[in-house]
Amino acid sequence: CLAGYGFAPERICLGGGATNSATWNQIQADMYGVPVEVLAEGESTVLGAAILGAVGSGVFADIDQGVDAMVRTCKVLEPDASTSARYADLYDAYVETYRGLAPSAFAKLGSLQVS
Repeated sequence: CLAGYGFAPERICLGGGATNSATWNQIQADMYGVPVEVLAEGESTVLGAAILGAVGSGVFADIDQGVDAMVRTCKVLEPDASTSARYADLYDAYVETYRGLAPSAFAKLGSLQVS
């Protein structure tokens, strides 16, 4: 589904509290159909702020150098091809359903809204 928007990543990095779930990480790999790298530092916002602070104070010459020095992955999950294909089929069904409902159902629901 990402390629349909002109975005075809070779890998995706995951961070944050949700990365504590191995199941959720695998679901994302399967949904995206590309390997996902789980960041060793779960607090991505804090890590980003530290990198920017280090660049701003001259510790690193630029953001890329800071990322290279500070961002680490703790595991890589490969997508399961059959599960990825199933998710793609389900996404196609969702899109088709949405397009079928959009012209009539959403207009009707919009007219029922109270200001």
